[in-house]
Amino acid sequence: MVSVVIPFPRLPPVERARRIANSLLALLPDAERQTMTARAHAVGETWLGARLVTYADDEAITTRQAAELLCVSEAVIRQWACMHHPADPDRRLLARAGRRGREQTYRVRDLLDASAAVRLARAVRGRGGGAGGLTRSA
Repeated sequence: MVSVVIPFPRLPPVERARRIANSLLALLPDAERQTMTARAHAVGETWLGARLVTYADDEAITTRQAAELLCVSEAVIRQWACMHHPADPDRRLLARAGRRGREQTYRVRDLLDASAAVRLARAVRGRGGGAGGLTRSA
């Protein structure tokens, strides 16, 4: 049996696919890379060939950066910071790390964990698990 290691296991599936596609694109010679990128852009897939942004797990990033990383809106990030964690209702789904000027910040590892918890709760809910344990704080 072949053992398969999933790259970027904590990222949402769409973001994981984008990173893999861009990593493979980077292996092509320059001319082929430009041709493939142009073809993708011509059909509306403008993310291909985009600059990849990487963060350390313990890095604190802004709400906007968090939304871009997880391919969700800034409103979703703010909502997660107000929700109870499905596995532990005594804590928030997404902890705030602090502030950078006027901007709220969040640790990358907490964002990835929150995203995974939401996906898991949705999967459970899809199998008849009710609200999947996601509740909004008062």
